[in-house]
Amino acid sequence: MKKVIAILLMTIILLPSQQAFAFGKKKKKTDDKGYYGKLPNINGEFGEERKNKETKSPIILNEDSYNVNSKDMKEAPLTNTQYIDVIVKKGTTSDFVNDINELVPILQKLRACVEQEKDIQKFNAIVSNYIDNVAYMENKYKNKPELYYASFERVVDTAKYLKKVAITRTEALTYNKYLGYQEVNGVYSPENIKRLLEGSLAEIEDTLAAIKEVK
Repeated sequence: MKKVIAILLMTIILLPSQQAFAFGKKKKKTDDKGYYGKLPNINGEFGEERKNKETKSPIILNEDSYNVNSKDMKEAPLTNTQYIDVIVKKGTTSDFVNDINELVPILQKLRACVEQEKDIQKFNAIVSNYIDNVAYMENKYKNKPELYYASFERVVDTAKYLKKVAITRTEALTYNKYLGYQEVNGVYSPENIKRLLEGSLAEIEDTLAAIKEVK
């Protein structure tokens, strides 16, 4: 028996190493046809990202959603001036239009005064009112674009001319009491005063036309 065991041990020792290991270990398949290991589970890692990229279906409202009952709608607060100012967007331009249009009735009264040959006091009073309104606008729109509008320049030029006419007429009324003779076409002569009044009518008409063009 001992001889048999000794023979077997000698046989194992003498065999090649690869055959010797074949008794205790199964040979692993190692051909080059691919990877035989365990693949990682990528569903848990990338599943949330893939879910977020899914296209969402549009929300389609039914027909009743577009039907609005007029009784359920609130009326616009048209009596609230703050609400109206926001909608209309009243700004500097609107103020200018309102201000310059206030000169229209003054000019119309002045035109009637000249045409009807009213007394000098009436003429001077209307001219003074016009000049005061123009001075107010000059101060209000100082350093603003409106001050250089052609319409406003026309208004200012008319104010200067009317002031000249008012002063000349007043001086003529005073000096003529003490001067028995006036040269024809002199500064205070009736002929010159008449030309100044005719020039006033031309200035008034041109200014009214300029104001009419303001939008």
